[in-house]
Formats: sequence, structure tokens, C-alpha cells
Amino acid sequence: MMYVIYTSGSTGQPKGAGVYHRGVSNLLGWYKDELQITEKDACLLVSSVGFDLAQKNPWVAFCAGAKLVIPVMDQYDPEAIARSLVEESITWLNCAPSAFYPLVEAGDLDGYPFKSLRHVVLGGESIRLETLNQWLWTDHGQVSLMNSYGPTECTDVVAAYSYSTEQKWSSLPIGKAIPGVDLYIINERHLQLAPGFIGELCIAGVAVGAGYLDKLELTEAAFIQNPFGKGLLYKTGDLVRLLRGTDGLIEYIGRKDFQVKVRGLRIELGEIEFTLRQQEGVLDALVMVKEDQIIAYALSAGPDKPIDNAMIKQGLRLSLPEYMVPHLFVIVDKWPLTPNGKIDRKALPDPVGQSPQEFIAPASDSEIRLANIWCDVLNIEKVGILDSFFDLGGHSLLAARVISKLRKEFKVEVSLRVIFEMSTVSEIAEYIDRLNWAMQSQNHGESLGQNQGESGDGVEEGFL
Repeated sequence: MMYVIYTSGSTGQPKGAGVYHRGVSNLLGWYKDELQITEKDACLLVSSVGFDLAQKNPWVAFCAGAKLVIPVMDQYDPEAIARSLVEESITWLNCAPSAFYPLVEAGDLDGYPFKSLRHVVLGGESIRLETLNQWLWTDHGQVSLMNSYGPTECTDVVAAYSYSTEQKWSSLPIGKAIPGVDLYIINERHLQLAPGFIGELCIAGVAVGAGYLDKLELTEAAFIQNPFGKGLLYKTGDLVRLLRGTDGLIEYIGRKDFQVKVRGLRIELGEIEFTLRQQEGVLDALVMVKEDQIIAYALSAGPDKPIDNAMIKQGLRLSLPEYMVPHLFVIVDKWPLTPNGKIDRKALPDPVGQSPQEFIAPASDSEIRLANIWCDVLNIEKVGILDSFFDLGGHSLLAARVISKLRKEFKVEVSLRVIFEMSTVSEIAEYIDRLNWAMQSQNHGESLGQNQGESGDGVEEGFL
């Protein structure tokens, strides 16, 4: 085994997925040949090294003698990435689609459309072609766009598809198996399905991993003997179909279970539900995803144990990363049920309009301008000064867009960390006002110092 990467677990306990050297070696050979990477190329490492999508990029750079560039930034910052793309003449980029969109959708970053790029490889979630249309149809040289697919339990990429603007797709297929990998689409009886029929995607060949560390029962359920050949077959839980008349292209449909991907991050909704049930006043919990927002429904334990949304969020943040904390909470007294006695998800109340905060309209100039930026980025009608950016559906990638707009609107340098530490319109507007005051005071002091210097009077150092 070469490494173990932990994924979310539906029981509240993460699962360690092991990968073999032979699978990584096969992946690097394909990746290097497919992108024709040489010592003249340069890769920008955008994703965290703990993300399985990122693993192949430093390794193939080292194998090919290519340049590896790690951008200097505390959090995801599209402006810093854009600068690195230009200054380092980056030729290939590999990241989740959600991390690439902010670089090209507005078309206003320095260096756009980044003509040094030869290859953009996206994976981890479905690609929204409409978001990339402006960039795709701009003259950006010989760049190619590749859609890649692969689970953490195998060696990152097991299927890939290179897109051309001449082709007409509403959604990109995940493509065909890479060399050394066999893909099968099967039904519940482990029989292969004909083109057009939806089934579970299974993986065989050199890419199949070692299973889950110290979790034999989970491993045996997901890694079975290959009925179509040698070795093991990994059952992904992903529903796909073979597209008719496409010479073997595979289309991704969705998840077989309740594991989802939000902005490229794989999340077990069961893990969030498990953590929610540990919170004070919560008898039961159910979590759903709608339009890239995580929505939590909490069943109240009774009128004598009221559920405090703010306290619930605070408790979740102690156990879950920010991207897994639900954006919206809906409290219910009882679950709506189907005739079979199961929770009727379609009958759950709509979370729209439910807000944990009293609405107080922006009043100062800075609050109004900031609230307008939030409305634009979050695509909502109004924002109050007590509203939290993340409670309204914001996340790190949208926060980066807000920061970019803030810098242009207020002409001040604001770091991404400010939104994570302050998060409300009131706090951030006050912070911006203090920055402006400090800049004006400094400019006034410098002007006063110059005038006094001309008249022969000295200015005491550091008088500000």
C-alpha cells in the first residue's frame, strides 16, 4: 500500500481508504502520456494535498522533471491563483470545477484567458458547461478541457473525457476507462447492463485499492470478487449509463445512496445527521442537499427542550469542517410519513424564508454597498446587517468572489480570513470603515509631515 486517505463515514466515523503503489504508477504513466508532460511544463497545485484529486500532480511533475508551483495564499484566492498562472507560465491545472469557475466566469482577472495553459483537468463533481462558456469560446490558445472521474477507494482517475467545443453536450460524460482499468455497469444481480440502462458503476483492474483500513465488513461489502475477470471489483455506489452511439462513453447520473458531493467535496449526509443527533434538544435529524446547499431538518425532543439554531451550529463546528455545517435549519415537531411508515422527504417543509436572525436593514453607506455585493454573489434579494454570510448559503469559493469585489468597491486590501472570522455585514462593514479611517489618517499624517518639513519643523516619528 502507498497511502491512506480518509473519507466521511455514515456512522460518524471516517473511513481510511488504502491505495497501492501499482495503481499510482499506472495512473502517473497514463497522466504523463495523455497530457504529454515534459520538463518544459509547469503545474499549479490548487487543491489541498490531502485531496485525492491533487495527489498525481506533484508526483507526475517530479517524474517528468516539470515545474511544480504552490501558490502563496492562506485560503483559496482566485486573484493569487491568476497571478501565479501568468507569472509562472503554468501549462496545466487540475482541480475541482468549483475551484476553476471563479478564475474564468467573470473574465476580469489579470491574465485572462491564461494563454499559457495547455490542459485544464477537472474532477470531483459534475462540470457546469454554461459557467465555462465564455472562457471556452475565447481565444486562449491550444488549451484542452478534460473531465476526469475516480473514487478515493481507487487510484483517483479511472475514467476521463476530453471535451471539444465542436461537440454538443448538456452535461459532459465521464468518458472511458484509462489503460489498466476495466469499468462495468451492473444491476442488483451483478449482471452487466446494455447501453442506455442505468446501473451501478464498478471498477476492476490495477486501480482498485486495498479497501478500508481496519474495517473488514465495509471492505467485503464494497470490494467483491470480479465475476467478469481476475481480482477484485469495487462497487462505487455511483449510478451511470453507457451512452448509445458514442463508442463507449459513460454518463454519470447520481449516487445510489445518500453520499453526495457539494462543491467537489465528498460528504456522507449520515455523518452530519449523526452529529446533529448528539446536540441538545435534537431527537432525530435528516439532512438533504438542494441547489448546492446543505439543509438540516431537526426533530425537536419536546417543548421543554427548545432547539437553539445558533448553539446547534456552534456544536456542529466543534465536530465537523465548515463545508459540512448545514446552511439552513428547519425544526419540526414530527416527521411527515409515507403510507409505508417512512419519512416522506417530499412533504418536508420548504426552508425558504426561514431565517434565524431578525432582519435589520443596512443603514450606513458601507453596510449598503456590502449587502449589495452579498446579494449579487449569493443571488438573493435582501441581506440584513446581522445575517451571516455562511448562513445565507455562502462558502469559501463564494467568499473569494466577495473579497475580490470588496477590493474593487472599497479600494482596500481585505483578506479572505475576515469573512471567516467576522461573517456578518455589520462586523465586516465596521472593519472596512476602520481600514479606510486608518488609510486616511496615514495619508493626512504624511501630508502634514511633508508640509512641516518644508517649513523647517520636524515631525515626531510614529505620531500616528
